[in-house]
Amino acid sequence: MDVPEILVPIKDRCRELIRIIDGNLPLTKDEVAAVNKDLQKWRKSALDLQKQGIDQEAQLVEMESSMLHWKREAHTLERRNLDLEAKIADDESTIRRLMNQTNNLNVQVRNLTRENSLYAKKIESLREEGELALEELDEVLVMINEETNEDFEDLHEAVSFLLETG
Repeated sequence: MDVPEILVPIKDRCRELIRIIDGNLPLTKDEVAAVNKDLQKWRKSALDLQKQGIDQEAQLVEMESSMLHWKREAHTLERRNLDLEAKIADDESTIRRLMNQTNNLNVQVRNLTRENSLYAKKIESLREEGELALEELDEVLVMINEETNEDFEDLHEAVSFLLETG
């Protein structure tokens, strides 16, 4: 009861009551009525303070309940955060693995492109060699045909001579 508005009037009245009890000051009807009035005011003030205390206690209980709710929410969010961090770490690992695979595939593509270029050059070289071989074969065929024709003409002349001479 450190409320001066209540404490000071109570002290003053207590002093007056002590003087009255000691016989130093008799009470008048007005003073008795004033003391009763002050007493009712003090009771009302005490009841108001008691009600405020009950209301504050209810608020405190509500705040504690709210605090427990938010602690549970914070715990849930922490678990979700840990789950998300684990998922992010897993995703980062997957991304690194996929990037390594992509790099390996790029190296393989470059190697295959180089090999393809070499094969294209070999194919072109073989095509040119094939054309040269065909030209040479054509020349050989022409020579064979010419020799065959000459041999055939000689044979034809010999057979004709034999047939004529009989």
